[in-house]
Amino acid sequence: MRNRNQRYLELLRKNQQLWQAAAKIEKDSPAKNAVERVMAQVGGPVIYLYVSWVIQNAMDKNIKRLYFLARDGQIFYEVAKIICKYGNLDLECRYLYCSRLAWRVPCYWLTGEKCLDQICQRSMNLTIKKIFDRTLLSEEKSRAIAEKLGFSNADMLRILDHGETESIKEKLRMSPFFMQAVFEKSREEFEKANKYLLQEGLQEGVKFAIVDTGWVGSMQRNLRELLEYQNQNQVQIEGFYFGMFRQPETDKQFYHTYLFSGKKGLWRKATFNNNLLECMCGATDGMTIGYEEKDGLFQPRFANSENINSGRWDVKENHRIVCRFAEAVSSEYGFLKIPHEESKKISSCLMKAFMMTPTKAEAESFGKYLFSDDMTENGVLELAPYLTQRELFGEDFIPKVWKRLFVRNTKKRQTKSYWIEGSISRNGSWLAPWHRMNGLIWHLLQFGLK
Repeated sequence: MRNRNQRYLELLRKNQQLWQAAAKIEKDSPAKNAVERVMAQVGGPVIYLYVSWVIQNAMDKNIKRLYFLARDGQIFYEVAKIICKYGNLDLECRYLYCSRLAWRVPCYWLTGEKCLDQICQRSMNLTIKKIFDRTLLSEEKSRAIAEKLGFSNADMLRILDHGETESIKEKLRMSPFFMQAVFEKSREEFEKANKYLLQEGLQEGVKFAIVDTGWVGSMQRNLRELLEYQNQNQVQIEGFYFGMFRQPETDKQFYHTYLFSGKKGLWRKATFNNNLLECMCGATDGMTIGYEEKDGLFQPRFANSENINSGRWDVKENHRIVCRFAEAVSSEYGFLKIPHEESKKISSCLMKAFMMTPTKAEAESFGKYLFSDDMTENGVLELAPYLTQRELFGEDFIPKVWKRLFVRNTKKRQTKSYWIEGSISRNGSWLAPWHRMNGLIWHLLQFGLK
């Protein structure tokens, strides 16, 4: 087991400064468990390298202010302040409270019926109630509209079969009650969102960029829509992202990616798990669902007062561990500039080792993280639940292809794990190499066809 516990330090030897910082931390304060080891030797270096790349690019582009988007951006923001402090850099860092829900709802009335594409977007265990929740309509109003549309309580809670979403979308499109209520709520949230953005300085004329984990660029697109309506002219936004699986083809914005982009980095995408990175970047905040005025200032309105994992996950300690690594590097070397290709290689090797072949202890700890792929954060599941041997066979390449082609029932059709490699390790099967190979083939097909 000792060799397995040393593997991340061995990978960090590719850069002596990073290795020395990690080795010193491990010597002075040895990791007590799998989470601490991963956060110190994978999370710390990778987040440092990403944020360092962001800062270097921002300065090259003469960007004066960086907005780190809640909630994944919270730890990036903390690390950025450390780098700027020790490097004595002339760059302002701010934390911006937001979420897909908080910025999409205000844009619904701007996009008209097209908003239904986002309201009815597929997600794990999608129900009509989840669709209604994506509008921020009150329970009372949602119930009244559902009754007019003929949806019973059982209908609202039933998991929709694959393909059924289109008929629901059309039914909502043809309902003046639903569309009018959505647009009225959207305008209400639009006013508050724009006042919050104005308050936070996004319309001061300072050249800025936003920083987030990434994936499809929807946050940047929604921000552009909000700012363009307010300014009544075209707005171009710079965005820095850890990675993007795809980006809007017609969106003439600037998307800068660290590890992979929509058209490049197939192998890095296939050996990476974005859900797991979001888990590692877990914030102390609850999810922002909108904004409200208090004592003359606009503040975020949260779905929960804190992260839904706070009871089982020490978010503050994880942040402390990551920041300790940034402090160790920055206090010794100031602003350590590492070429992008070298930086990517180190991050990719660390992420691949952890994400694709986690130890059983790592999979047990990180796999129990509660996660939701829905913008409402409803319907949380374990990131990598324990799967039986039969269930693992069902997640292999050929069964997954067969289910996608011939199975309509959502429960039978959809994946059972957000991090299949974690579920494989939790099972401990001697067939783990076979299942991991099948998972890799599926990832290559999944991202290669996009």
